[in-house]
Amino acid sequence: GHALAIGCATAASSGDAATRPRLGPGSDHARAQLTRLGLRADAKSVELGRDDVRHILKRHGRDSRGQKPIGAEDIANARTIFNRGTISHGTPRLSRSGSPMVFVSATVDGHDYAAAFQIGKHRVKLTSLRKR
Repeated sequence: GHALAIGCATAASSGDAATRPRLGPGSDHARAQLTRLGLRADAKSVELGRDDVRHILKRHGRDSRGQKPIGAEDIANARTIFNRGTISHGTPRLSRSGSPMVFVSATVDGHDYAAAFQIGKHRVKLTSLRKR
């Protein structure tokens, strides 16, 4: 599980991965929160987008503005963050492509994360990640 996710995050950041490595399915907890927000909650897999991972590592990969640096280990936690976190409407509510965006806050392994995910028809894609 987790070692594979770290491998996916590392490969995505280097451009050696499939376009969207899948980390696994969303949880019942996450689906219930999406439904409460009036968003699609059917058969979601949590995925990493290569360009999004590169953005996260480039922009948040070092200490900045009171944030702790993000690494592959943190990105590998994307599924856990989504599945265990508190989900709310994103700001903005829609991505450039018109897909809904959500904000997720979660504590995983003692770290506080703030993440943005794009909700697609069949997948949930990590688009931004910060660690405090």
